[in-house]
Amino acid sequence: LFRSLWPSSRGPSWDPAMIYYSDDSWALSILCMREGSVLPKALPWAFTNAVIAAVLHWAFRQLESDVFSKGGAPSGFMSQMDGMTVIWSGYTAVLGFLIVFRNNQAYSRFWEGATLVNQTRGEWFNAVSSLLSFCSTAHEKKEDVEKFQNLCIRLVSLLHCSALQDVCEIEDANLEILDASGMSPESMAFLEKVHDRCEIIMQWIQRLIMKAHLEGTIVAPPPILSRSFQELSRGVVNLNNVRKIRNIPFPFPYNQVLIAMLFVHWLITPLLAAMVVGSLWWAAATCFFVTGSLWSVIYIAKEIDQPFGEDPNDLPMVEMQRDFNQSLANLMEPLAQEIPSYDYVRGKAKVTERYATATNGDDSQEDADLTEARKEAQVPGPPGHIQAKPGDPNAGRKGGRTRRSVLLETSHVRADDSETATETQKPFPRQFS
Repeated sequence: LFRSLWPSSRGPSWDPAMIYYSDDSWALSILCMREGSVLPKALPWAFTNAVIAAVLHWAFRQLESDVFSKGGAPSGFMSQMDGMTVIWSGYTAVLGFLIVFRNNQAYSRFWEGATLVNQTRGEWFNAVSSLLSFCSTAHEKKEDVEKFQNLCIRLVSLLHCSALQDVCEIEDANLEILDASGMSPESMAFLEKVHDRCEIIMQWIQRLIMKAHLEGTIVAPPPILSRSFQELSRGVVNLNNVRKIRNIPFPFPYNQVLIAMLFVHWLITPLLAAMVVGSLWWAAATCFFVTGSLWSVIYIAKEIDQPFGEDPNDLPMVEMQRDFNQSLANLMEPLAQEIPSYDYVRGKAKVTERYATATNGDDSQEDADLTEARKEAQVPGPPGHIQAKPGDPNAGRKGGRTRRSVLLETSHVRADDSETATETQKPFPRQFS
């Protein structure tokens, strides 16, 4: 049923999938996960920064001890750094603001991309489902309907595959489609050469729909059939919004200045920590965690900024295409195209009180019918209920709004039992109109 459109050199086992993890109550198990983590990228920056801080701290303390042992004053370099920490706090605040801004933008791009890809899938699947339901049920059209349905789901599978290949950064872009061996080789060769395959496939699908409508294979009225065209077009609009995320990167000046400021921060932080912090170990630990945290957040932004690649934190494009193909194949199951049979057994109904409102219309006759039903069922009326009288235009009204609804409670009669079953369905609201 499934085949690859363009073979991959990696083989069928290659499947860049997204990380699915279990977030337990203590959230400690994820600390041991290395795949998809940004900590290994940030650790070199943090470790070297801590080592530099420790070396500088030892050197400064050695220099101070030598100077004071000889009865001299503190070194000129140390005295010249007084007040540097105050200025450095302002620099760190600006850097923190840029890092938060960068991360927020990356997070927004990630979720927008994921949302648009799923919206595209939903629009196109709804269009196919509608088209299959619009097909004629006439016996003489059975063969035409089967041919239309099989070609339609294959073209839509090919459309979804081409859309994902257009936006994803997978090296081989090996995505499955429904078996297209019945399509003409000329069309498939032409499709492989065109600039935008999605545009051509969309044109094929729309032409197929119009042909089926003119030949009577699709019997839906034009206003209803137009819904399928609208859903197909909305999917294309969502696809172009996905391309916006794929083709337009985060602005270069922001990235350049941010990385430059991070590098300066990496150089100056151990120097200040060695001067301000009294303990060598605390100076190294402070640099380790501060530098590691900043670089980790930056690497998170870089990791999720483009969610259409083959990294562990990117969207599972191969799995999404496979899931879409399976959904299309399920529509072709015979039971999926038949309405489920239902054996309805008429039972007794007991009227129970429930409130609802209606804002207009003459409901005096309905109120009278409900009052009569309450009398037969021996159910009292609601508080403030005005007993309806036929012909009274204000009957059953309170404060200008009609209160007229019931809750049905049906006692079913079993087919193999002449007596009424004791099981009663749970009441559900049913509003009369």
